[in-house]
Amino acid sequence: MPGSLMIKAYFSKYRIQQKFSFIMSSASVTAICLVMLCLMVYERISYKESVINEFNMQGDIVKQHLDVAMSFNDEISASESLAAFSANDNVLSALVISLDKTVFASYLREGISVPENIELQRDHHFSKNKFVGLKKIVSANQQLGYLYVEYTIPSLVSRLAKYLPLLMITAMTLFLLNVIVSMAVHRFIIRPMKKLTEAAVKISKSHDYSVRTGLDAHDEIGDLAVTLDQLLDVTETHQNDLLDYNRQLQDQSNELEQQHHQVAAANKEYQDLLKSHELLLHSANEGIIGLSVDGQITFANPRAALILGLEVSKLKDYYIVNFFSGDEVKEGAVEAAHNLQVKWFGSNIYHSIVNGECCHCEGEIWQTYRATNFHVGYNFAAILDSDHECTGGVLVFEDITLRKNDEIKMSNLANFDSLTHLVNRRFFYDSMFTAVNRSKRSGEGLALLYIDIDRFKQINDTYGHEGGDQVLLEVAKSLKRCTRAGDLVSRLAGDEFAILLYDVGEPVEVQAIALKVLENLCLPHIVNGNKVIASCSIGIAMYPDPSVGEGSEDMFRAADAAMYQVKKNGREGYQFFNQALQKEVENRNKILHALSDSNFDDDFWVMYQPKISLSDGVMYGAEALLRWKYNGDFIPPDIFIPIAEESGQIGVIGDWVLNSVCKQLAQWQTLSSECGDLCVSVNVSPKQLRMNNFDETIQRNLEKYGIAPSCLEIEITETAVMEDPESVIDELVRIRDLGVKISIDDFGTGYSSLNYLKRLPIDTLKIDRSFIMDIGEKEHDEAIVRAVIGIAHSLNLLAIAEGVETEAQLNFLDGNDCDQVQGYFFSKPLASEDFWALFESYSLESAPLPLAVVNKINVNKGSRPSANY
Repeated sequence: MPGSLMIKAYFSKYRIQQKFSFIMSSASVTAICLVMLCLMVYERISYKESVINEFNMQGDIVKQHLDVAMSFNDEISASESLAAFSANDNVLSALVISLDKTVFASYLREGISVPENIELQRDHHFSKNKFVGLKKIVSANQQLGYLYVEYTIPSLVSRLAKYLPLLMITAMTLFLLNVIVSMAVHRFIIRPMKKLTEAAVKISKSHDYSVRTGLDAHDEIGDLAVTLDQLLDVTETHQNDLLDYNRQLQDQSNELEQQHHQVAAANKEYQDLLKSHELLLHSANEGIIGLSVDGQITFANPRAALILGLEVSKLKDYYIVNFFSGDEVKEGAVEAAHNLQVKWFGSNIYHSIVNGECCHCEGEIWQTYRATNFHVGYNFAAILDSDHECTGGVLVFEDITLRKNDEIKMSNLANFDSLTHLVNRRFFYDSMFTAVNRSKRSGEGLALLYIDIDRFKQINDTYGHEGGDQVLLEVAKSLKRCTRAGDLVSRLAGDEFAILLYDVGEPVEVQAIALKVLENLCLPHIVNGNKVIASCSIGIAMYPDPSVGEGSEDMFRAADAAMYQVKKNGREGYQFFNQALQKEVENRNKILHALSDSNFDDDFWVMYQPKISLSDGVMYGAEALLRWKYNGDFIPPDIFIPIAEESGQIGVIGDWVLNSVCKQLAQWQTLSSECGDLCVSVNVSPKQLRMNNFDETIQRNLEKYGIAPSCLEIEITETAVMEDPESVIDELVRIRDLGVKISIDDFGTGYSSLNYLKRLPIDTLKIDRSFIMDIGEKEHDEAIVRAVIGIAHSLNLLAIAEGVETEAQLNFLDGNDCDQVQGYFFSKPLASEDFWALFESYSLESAPLPLAVVNKINVNKGSRPSANY
C-alpha cells in the first residue's frame, strides 16, 4: 500500500478535533526542533571562530615576548610569558618548542602532562573536545621556534544552555497558540458539525424525517445544514405519500391473504410432508429403498446408493435380488429368469410381501454393484392398501461388516489365550460339554489329558516372567506337535494345559500321546540363551467310563485327581483315572465338605508331645500336633492336611493352630514361672508359609498373648523347602528376624542341597522317624542318622530325633550325641491339661530314661553342652 494511502487510512479513524490537535502539536514540535537545530549550527560555527580569534589575539601578544626570551635562551622568561595563558580556563597547555622539536618552556594546567605526538604542520585544528593552535616564533626574519597551545572545548549541551530561556518562551508561546486555535476550532467548526451529525443519526435511527438541524450559520457548515433541511422537507413529503399508498396496499393484501389462506395451509402441509420425507431419506445412516411387489427398486436414498455402489438414478433399473450374493451384477445385464426366481422366491423379503408383514434379518451376505460382498442387516415393512393387499414395501438396511469383524475379534479374545493362541478355558469347557453330549448319542470315545508343568514357579523365579512365558510358548508348540489333526489343545490357566482327544478307541492310543508329550517336553528349550528342560504331570480321564461319571465336569474332576496322583508319586509321569482314584476322590470330596462344615473350637484340638534333652534329661519343649474328629470319626492329619492345602483352607486352619498354641503358652506361663523357657514347635504348611504377610501373622499372635518369640518354633518340611528354596529362604529370614526358632522337619527324606542348607536361617534339624525305627536293624539308616547329627553339629544346629520308641534307639542316639528326642518311649501326644500335669511332675528321676543314660547325664553334668536353646 502506498505511503499516502496508509496515512489516509490511519487518520480516517480519528475525529476532526483529534486530527486538528495532532496537526497543531506536530507543527509546534517541528518548529521547536528547527529552532534548536539552527541554534546548534549557529553555536558550533560561532564558537569555532571565537576560539580561533581568541588564540590569535593571545598568541600574538605572548609571541612578542617569546622571541626575545628564545634569542637569549632565557627559559625562565619564556615560562613567565606562557603563564599569561593561565587566565583562560579553557587552556590545557602552552608550550614553546624549539626547531629541534624539544620543549623549551611550558605552561601546564594542574593534572595535565606534555602532549605526545605534537603536530607542527597546521596553524590550528580541531579534534574531539579539543582545539590546538600553532604560531611560529620569528626574530629578525629568522624562525626560532613554535608556540603550541591546546584548548579544551566545552560540550555542545553546556554551550546551548544559555539558549534555554529562549526555547522555553518559544514552547509556551506555541502551546498557548495551540490552545487558542483549538478552542476556536471547537466553537466554530466542531460544535456545529457535531450538531449536524446528531441530527443525521437521529433521522437514521428513528426514520423521523420531521427532524431539522436548527443551524443558522452563514458559513460552509451553515450552507450544508440548510441544504440538508431542504432535502428532509422533500423526503418527508414523499414519505407521507408512500405511507398512504402502503395503507392501500395493505388493505388489498389482507383481502388476498384471506382468500388464499386455505390454499396456503394445504400447501404448507404438503411441503412439510415432502421435506420430512426428503430429510428422512437424505439424513438416515441406513440405506432406504422402496420395492414393488416383484422386488424392483422404486426409490432409494443416497446412503443406499453408497452401500450398493450405484447412483440413485440407476438403482431404479435393478431388482433387489440383483444384489443378493451369488452372481456378479453388470449394468444393463439381466440374470437368467430361473436364477432370479430361485433367489427371489427363497428370500425373506418375498415371503414378507406375500404375507403382508414385516421381517428382520442380520447376517445375510449381499454384494455391491462391483461384486464386493458385505454383511447386511435389514428391516422390511410391507405396504398394504385399503383392501389389505400388498402394494410393495420399504427396506431399511445397513452394512454391518465392521461389526461382524469386531464380533469375530471379540470372539477370538473371549475364546483364545493371548500368549499361546491356544483355546482358553471357557472355549475348552464348552467344547468338552458339546463333545460329551455328542458322545452320549454316537458312542464316540473321548480322552482328556490334564497337564500341569512341574516346578514352573522355579522357572519363573529363575528366568523371570519373560522366560516363563517363553517356556509356555514352547510347551504349547510341543503339545500341538504331539496331537492329531482335529484334537483340541488348550491353556487353561497359568501353567495348566489340557488336550481333548476325539474318536479314541483303546487306552493305548491315549498312552502313546501322553508318552509323546512327556518326551517332547523333556527336550531342552532355549530361554534367553539358557537351556531349560521342563517336565509335566498328566492326568487322563476317558469317556465313556463308569468310574469317571456322566458329564464334562466329571471328566475334569477325574483328570485333575489323576494328575494330582502323579504329583504325589513324584511328578513327571501320567496316570489314568480308575476305580481306586474314584474312591479317593469321593473320600477327598467328603473331607472337603467336612472341613468346610467343621467348627474349629468343637472339632479341632491341639495335642502336645514332649521333647527331652539328652544332655541333662530336662523337658525343654513340645511339638504341637493338630487333631480332628468329624461326626465321631477321627481323621488322621496325613489325610486331611494335604486336602486342606489343595483346597486353600490350610491358611485358616494354620492360623487357628498358631493362635491356639500362643494362647496355651500364655496360660501355662501364668501358672508357673518355671515354664518361661518352654518352647512349642508348630508345623507350618509350605502353602501357609508362602501366604502374604505370614511373618506378620506370627508377630500379631505373639504380641496378642505376650509370648516371647524364643518360646515359639516353626517346623517346615525339607520337601517344602526344596519346592521353592529362594522364596522360602526369604520368608524364613523374616520369621527368624522376629526371634522365632525354625526347624527343618523330616530331614533326610528329601533332596536337600547343602548349598541351600547352609543359607537357611534355621536352629534345628529334625531326623525323620523312618530312619529311627530301623536303628539296630539297618546299618544304612544308622549311618544316615549319624550323618545328620554330624551335619547339624558342624553347622552349629541342634539335632532332634522323633519317633523314639525303644531303649535301643535311645541308647544309639545318646551314644551319637543327639541333642533332643521325642516319641512314644517318653510320652504319646497329650492334651494340654495332661501335658501340663506331666511338665509339673517331671524330673530326671521320674523320666523313663535307661539307667545308663541317667548315670551318664549325672557324670557329664557341666562338661557336656546343654541342649537348651
